[in-house]
Amino acid sequence: MKNKTLCLVDIADQEFWKFPDEFVCAIRERLPNNVFIKIVKEKTEFLKAIRSADYIIGFPFSANLVRKNERLLWVHFLTAHLPSSWNKLASNTVVTRSDGVNANSVVDHGMYLVYRSLRGEPRKRNLSEWDPAAYNVAQNPRNMTVGVMGYGAIGSQIATRLKSVFSEVAIFTRSSPVNSNENNTENITYYRDKIQFIQKCDFVIITLPLNKETQNIFDGPFYAGLKSKITIVNLARAELLDEALLIKYLESNLESVYYTDVLIPEPYPADGPLAQSEQVFYTPHIAGRYEGVWDDLVSDTISKMKKYME
Repeated sequence: MKNKTLCLVDIADQEFWKFPDEFVCAIRERLPNNVFIKIVKEKTEFLKAIRSADYIIGFPFSANLVRKNERLLWVHFLTAHLPSSWNKLASNTVVTRSDGVNANSVVDHGMYLVYRSLRGEPRKRNLSEWDPAAYNVAQNPRNMTVGVMGYGAIGSQIATRLKSVFSEVAIFTRSSPVNSNENNTENITYYRDKIQFIQKCDFVIITLPLNKETQNIFDGPFYAGLKSKITIVNLARAELLDEALLIKYLESNLESVYYTDVLIPEPYPADGPLAQSEQVFYTPHIAGRYEGVWDDLVSDTISKMKKYME
């Protein structure tokens, strides 16, 4: 059997997402005998390595970088996100991803952002002293409707948690809801029309994937349909929202706020429009980080290795 090469792309900027030794050892121990492992830690080696690999494991990159690699059989991304360029890859390459692995952690972070907004906590962290006057009066969610855009692993979980907090949960989904008969309680309503959906919402939680169908949802009519006082929480992709349109909406609706864990670029510049706005609170893309995430990623990756490599 001809020898093959597995490329582990370990060039993440954040130290937390560098491959731990345990992850590499677990992958190495389960490799078929004819597969050799190549670990890429320097960005200068990246292009050459992926263009000659048979298998690749790492974080997302554009499919354009491997279009001339005719031997590439399998690519596995350690996130739920799949760049749209991979949908157009006309080859025998199988592409998998770790969708749902860190969904619970993202949901927990989403609940933190929701409660932070409800409690009226200051969006700026640099308060020099404890100042009750800096906090707004807490909002009462029992008089409000929360909307969840997207009904995948994250959207369905956060909707389940929020239905005991808000008076009503509105769900925007293009497909039929999972277990709709079981989950269709009195305070959950499903929408396929985005304008009808957003006109109901006091909170909007974004959990949509980034693809051809979703990238044009947040257009002028979307912002025109929003209430003048609303909280938008983005747990998905920063690319979904046009920054200029978002800033324009916030400047015209001073009681509305934007909470997000995703930005473009990352790290976001201190002089960027969102960083300068008193109506914006953001965290540095940390929702998926939790103790034990690498154990879960090992299990998910190995299960896919058995299917697509052995």
